[in-house]
Amino acid sequence: MNNLSKWDKFSIPELEKKGFIKLGRGDIISKNDIRDNPGHFPIYSSSAKEEGLFGKYGNYMFNEEMITWSIDGGGYLFYRPKHKFSITNVSGYMILDKAIFDYQFVHAALSLQHSYLTFDYQTKAHPSVIREFYNIPVPPLPEQKKIALILSNFERQLKAITQLIATEKLKYRALLENIFISYLKDKNNVIKSADEICSKITKGTTPPSNIEMLNKEIPFLRVNNLDFDGYINPNQNFLKISQEMHEGFLSRSICIPGDILINIVGPPLGKIGLITECIGECNINQAIVVFRLNQKVDRGYFLNFLKSNIVQKWFDSQSKRTSGQQNLTIEICKNIKIPLPNISKQKETSRMLDSIQKYIFNLETKKTKIINLKKAVSFDLISGRKKVRV
Repeated sequence: MNNLSKWDKFSIPELEKKGFIKLGRGDIISKNDIRDNPGHFPIYSSSAKEEGLFGKYGNYMFNEEMITWSIDGGGYLFYRPKHKFSITNVSGYMILDKAIFDYQFVHAALSLQHSYLTFDYQTKAHPSVIREFYNIPVPPLPEQKKIALILSNFERQLKAITQLIATEKLKYRALLENIFISYLKDKNNVIKSADEICSKITKGTTPPSNIEMLNKEIPFLRVNNLDFDGYINPNQNFLKISQEMHEGFLSRSICIPGDILINIVGPPLGKIGLITECIGECNINQAIVVFRLNQKVDRGYFLNFLKSNIVQKWFDSQSKRTSGQQNLTIEICKNIKIPLPNISKQKETSRMLDSIQKYIFNLETKKTKIINLKKAVSFDLISGRKKVRV
């Protein structure tokens, strides 16, 4: 340790030469391997979700503390406490000299750097790329352990709130499906098509590329502006068109607050969005359909119905598939069948479902704040800007 001065940063190749770090890559593990060797030892692969778990079988490659990362999954890094496990050939691994490094500290240092990097299908996180992009600070081991302890508190908070969000989303989804299935079965409810309850259903148009659009001020929404929860973030960096284009060539597809949008070109299909006052009057491209409801249907009720698997599965079954694309027509959208209880029941349903959605949104906002705070604290501690008491 004498040759590693406090808070010095070293490249991974430098640390490899000193014998303090070893990088490697996993093995090919096929479905046949898993079938022929049943067991409970986890196999981790390239996914950034669910800890990268690929499957389980009877063999294992490691039984030690380690850092692994996804080569094809965006270079996402995982801290692996000591246990018996394997990794596939699309994962890398890092073994550290524990007399020099604390695994959780190094994982935090690498993860902080990863948050500023982008890996894709062209720039994959191969060990050679990892060697080039990352360096590791080397404070004294007791300080590493203290920093890791502080940051682990954030990890526990994030894990808890992530699990809570997942649970609440499952509750919302189950309630959503049960409500609309029961409404479809209730003979007291009228079944109407979207065309019967809307004063306007149309799709957008692509502005001519050869027309100069000066004074661009009107938001022009595309599929990437929509999501599956129905919320359109007004702070997005929307494409803009001119007022002249909006009221002229694209006048057919003018959208106003209260309008509901869905995408008709996928995959994926089923993205939806509500135009709010925060967004204001806007326009849409040819891959989006707008619904403008009449006064007899509650807007929130219709929006929640579009989120249901009833509609999502119907879209999927009705779509036309060509060259890897899925397409819906305006006629298909007009023919969506919706069960309609009385308006007070619609509003009650909307309030109940929206309250759960609001709770989930607040949880996700809180999670984002924890992530941002963790990133700020990580930067201060790992860079040495803030000292820790050991």
